[in-house]
This record gives sequence, structure tokens and C-alpha cells, in this order.
Amino acid sequence: MYFSITSALFLALASPSPMPDLDRGVEALGRALTAIREARYNDAVHRFHEACDHQIYPGCSYLASMYVQGLGTESDPVAGRRFHEIACEGQVLVSCYQLANMLIDGVGGPQDVPRGQTLSEHTCEAGFARACRE
Repeated sequence: MYFSITSALFLALASPSPMPDLDRGVEALGRALTAIREARYNDAVHRFHEACDHQIYPGCSYLASMYVQGLGTESDPVAGRRFHEIACEGQVLVSCYQLANMLIDGVGGPQDVPRGQTLSEHTCEAGFARACRE
């Protein structure tokens, strides 16, 4: 998954919540991505948390994937689902797609097939092609 710093800023600015500290959030996202490239996964988890705390929603999405995969942290599908939910609310379509699958399969929480299917349809309509194939 790829998000530019410009995309992260746009998503943060579009947020209805109180204004986050964008500089800290974007800096944390950049440091997290550097940590991933350098295989410093524990540090990446910490930095993605920080980015997510500052409403940099791609950071929430990366964090969700790390929890689901158990990369840099214990595998925790419940936390993964929660962070995919946050990222999806921030319009990160890959997280909406992942959340839809988790809802349909009952991963990280109760199964909710109707909500998962609806979310998948909306994700497809928003332009995430992989959601259209299922």
C-alpha cells in the first residue's frame, strides 16, 4: 500500500475532529516507513501509533496490518480490526477493504456479513478495484 505525504495531509485536514498536530503525525509516518524499510518493526509500530494518534489515517492502516500480521508486535486481530476501522473512517480504502473481509470472516470480532458486504460494495464504488472482484 502506498500513500504520499500529501495524501496523508489531505486526509488529516479533511478530518472533522479537532485539528491534530500534523507536523508530528506526518513526521511519525515518515519515520515509521523508514523503520519498515530498515526492518525495525517494533519502532515502526510505535511510529505508526503516533501517526494514527495525530489522525494521519494511512498510519492507522499500516498499524492495523502490522497487528494482523504480528509484525513488530504480537498478532492481535482485535487491534488490527479496530485500526482498520479508524483508517476506513479516514477514507483509506485499503483498510475499508480489509475491514470488510474481517467483518465477513468474523476475524478480530463478531461476524457481520451484511455490514461487510455493504462496506465492500462502497469500497468498490469508491474506486478500490480489488473490492469489486469479490
